[in-house]
Amino acid sequence: MQTSEGYITMDDGVRLFYEKVGDGEKMLLILNGFFLFKDFKCLADRRTLLAVDLRNRGRSDYIPDLSKMPRGVWQDADDIDAVRRHFEVSQVDLLAHSYAGVIPILYAMKYPAHVGRVVQISSTQPNQSTQYSAHLTNVDGVFQEFLANLGELQKERTKLPPKEFCRKFFALLRPLYVFNPSDADKLRHWEGCHLPTELNFMTYWMQVVMPPFEI
Repeated sequence: MQTSEGYITMDDGVRLFYEKVGDGEKMLLILNGFFLFKDFKCLADRRTLLAVDLRNRGRSDYIPDLSKMPRGVWQDADDIDAVRRHFEVSQVDLLAHSYAGVIPILYAMKYPAHVGRVVQISSTQPNQSTQYSAHLTNVDGVFQEFLANLGELQKERTKLPPKEFCRKFFALLRPLYVFNPSDADKLRHWEGCHLPTELNFMTYWMQVVMPPFEI
């Protein structure tokens, strides 16, 4: 099945990268396709599969001046509608992982008529100050080990070349994404340290992504 790709230009000139495969009547839009597209490409046998990299993520335009992104995830929600209109579809299903899992909800709140189904994979909670029961938090030994190793890695940050730090960081993250830690290395393609957006993701994460959730 042939895949097409390209860029969609938003109203303010920022370009979002996309990959598209399949020709089904229903469209499944995957957010941050640069690491999820390969794993879900098989779903294109029954629908049109569209994977889009969000602003300052993946192969979309790198925006080093973060002051130009004051709306953060709310802008991402509006970008989804721009993508939907670009492909001239009335409704999309949405799939997203981690912090991006919140964006389909924001989109559904603002554009309810244009949302079909929403799939959230390990979504960030909308309010980081909310305390949940232990069995709902996944704060287990794997997570505690990640925090300890991350603390050690942060001490070396100024000594390591940016790409090496990026790769070490994502190597630490991989066990959090799987049920069986022995499967972590199967996610090597999730790493995007060759891209300027992902190489600078930590700064973007701290200054733009996280503040709205720290209510």
